[in-house]
Amino acid sequence: MEGLVISDTGDINQIFRSDEITIPELSKIEAIINEVETEFPENKRSGKALAGLIQEFMTESSRKDSEELVRFSDELQILGSNELDKRSFKKLLNERLGRSSNISSELRNYLLNKHHIRLIFSKQKENLEDLFDASLNIKYFGETEKEAYYFVGDQNVKDYSFKDACHLRKILAVKDSKLIFRQLLQTMDVDFVRTGQSTVIPFPFKYIREYKNFGVAK
Repeated sequence: MEGLVISDTGDINQIFRSDEITIPELSKIEAIINEVETEFPENKRSGKALAGLIQEFMTESSRKDSEELVRFSDELQILGSNELDKRSFKKLLNERLGRSSNISSELRNYLLNKHHIRLIFSKQKENLEDLFDASLNIKYFGETEKEAYYFVGDQNVKDYSFKDACHLRKILAVKDSKLIFRQLLQTMDVDFVRTGQSTVIPFPFKYIREYKNFGVAK
């Protein structure tokens, strides 16, 4: 047990830290990584075939008059029947169009959505939030009359590690007490206890512990 809270009406809720942790969507992440590592389809590996995909993208998008795409397509066309692996193609794409440019992003999305060719593991906010939802922010769930569960995740997952996985915490209303913990969730949505992140238990516990330590030090 990590602590307990008591309401002004005498309702007592206990906080328990469990050994269970939340994990991201590992099967989805594995599938995406496998798609990135999968080579081009046999009929789309040559310079000529890849140039055709660029031209198709230009025709179907608002990039018909893009000089960068025209030059990129022409450069691929010169390769003729010579094949490129994904690594070489991505390097060329980044050099000619810019790794983080809008046009590069649109092209990559087009190849994925139209031809099921995935070039990168997207780190856009929406994608990461979907895959790592079980490791983000504060989640409160499984509430019954007497118990509930929650976990406190990070604000972002760029440096995610299993050693930083979120532990599930159980809230239990004692005897005839009501479950009041939902009202305390806002006391963990602060960033001054853990630098830049929410705290895993209501922040007043930090000050209670510091006060106790101060007394011991005296």
